[in-house]
Amino acid sequence: MQVRIEILKEKKLIGNKLKMSLSNNKTGRLWGDFLPKIKQIKNRLTTEKISI
Repeated sequence: MQVRIEILKEKKLIGNKLKMSLSNNKTGRLWGDFLPKIKQIKNRLTTEKISI
C-alpha cells in the first residue's frame, strides 16, 4: 500500500454524535439513527458518507 497525504477543499459535515469506546462500539446504532434522516438534508453536494 502506498501512503499519501492530500490537501482537500474545506467540507461542512452534518451528523449525529454518540459517546462510545472501542470496547463499547455503537457505530451501527449511530448509522441506523442517521440514515433515515439523510433525505432531509437539502443541497447535498455529494452522496459521500463519512464515519469519523
